[in-house]
Amino acid sequence: MSTSGSFQPPVEIIIVAKTDSTNLRISYAADQVIFNWEVDNKDLRVDGGPADGKHKLGAGAIPIGQYVIIKWIVTPKKQAIYVNNELRYEQKGDYSQIDRCVSVFPAMGSKVTVKSIQVKQLPTDFQ
Repeated sequence: MSTSGSFQPPVEIIIVAKTDSTNLRISYAADQVIFNWEVDNKDLRVDGGPADGKHKLGAGAIPIGQYVIIKWIVTPKKQAIYVNNELRYEQKGDYSQIDRCVSVFPAMGSKVTVKSIQVKQLPTDFQ
């Protein structure tokens, strides 16, 4: 599932979704951020974009079969990812050139259910 429009930072993205097993994947400031990765569900994978390869051990597990609220704040200088109001990931970088849609998707046979995707444009001076 993807938004119909594209967005530039600063933005606040709120995704409400669940997975039946592994691989709830989201895309915006990275080609993919992977929760419940099939190789190690505790590892938060970040592939592509300014934070490419800067994964975070212990930050990727989400409950199976339960909706989670993922809040992704991306400014021109950093990104932060929260799950159910818990900060899971933060990385500084140059995100100023992003102009993409937001996507949520499965992989490796998982079934992902998306309840909603909301994108809010933040004030240009938002840090």
